[in-house]
Amino acid sequence: MDLRRIRYFLTVARTLNFSQAARELKISQPALSKAIQQLETEFGGSLIRREGRLTHLTRLGERMRNSLQEVEDAANRAGQLASRIVKTETPCIRIAIMCTIDPGKVGRCLAQFQQDHPNLSIELLDFTAATIQEALLNGMVDVAILGSPVEAVPRLRTHELFQERMVMSCGSQNRLAQRESIPLKMIAEFPYIDRLRCEFRDMILSMIDKNDVSLSVVASSEREDWIKSLLAQDHGISIMPESSASSAGLKSVILQDQKLLRSVYLTIPAGREDQLPVQALIKHVKSFNWTIASE
Repeated sequence: MDLRRIRYFLTVARTLNFSQAARELKISQPALSKAIQQLETEFGGSLIRREGRLTHLTRLGERMRNSLQEVEDAANRAGQLASRIVKTETPCIRIAIMCTIDPGKVGRCLAQFQQDHPNLSIELLDFTAATIQEALLNGMVDVAILGSPVEAVPRLRTHELFQERMVMSCGSQNRLAQRESIPLKMIAEFPYIDRLRCEFRDMILSMIDKNDVSLSVVASSEREDWIKSLLAQDHGISIMPESSASSAGLKSVILQDQKLLRSVYLTIPAGREDQLPVQALIKHVKSFNWTIASE
């Protein structure tokens, strides 16, 4: 239903004069008459009867006037609400963060961003490697911070933020905590805790199989906080990003002869970077000193 036609009808219903209504609406009388006829076609009956210079509402017109007035009033209220929101609501950037990204380093970057841009807000949303690309493409989020690049999709732009090692991590009471490095085969001697949402899990398991190492998996979880808690209680060992181990107070031990690195990326759908808040965020994360953030 065309709100413009509703407004035209309500003006005629109030003035009962096509000439006056056309002047108020700043349109020609033929255009006004055509709009009313189109509305009558929609309703399947006459709304206004013209008898020479006299104009009055039909029974259908009388019955429809209040209902159409409610429609116009609701549309006006919606417009006023939208205007207030646009003028007063703080612009918000929706950021998808892969659950394996430790909040420490990225959190310092985002905290500095908000200090520099107090008129912007951020919404942090948790996603897995399997769902983050769809969230980016369907507009559910504006940008994403993830630990592995998404598939090569022309619409997605990717910026590498930093690299870090994947290490064997354990609690401070574990006898490996005093070691700087260990051979990969040594992890077979300890209970292993499996990080189910790790984006490199398949690669790590493949590496372990190729080196003929048997894992003794005693626990597994999709939640990083549970994994870290179990490690801190010396329930086992696990392979995870060095920043995640460090922030949880866990010990990091390098795996000898295994160069395991992961990159953390900022990913933006093409066109989304046209938004000024997103532009500001991109500029900030690209200039942020990630080396200092690691200390």
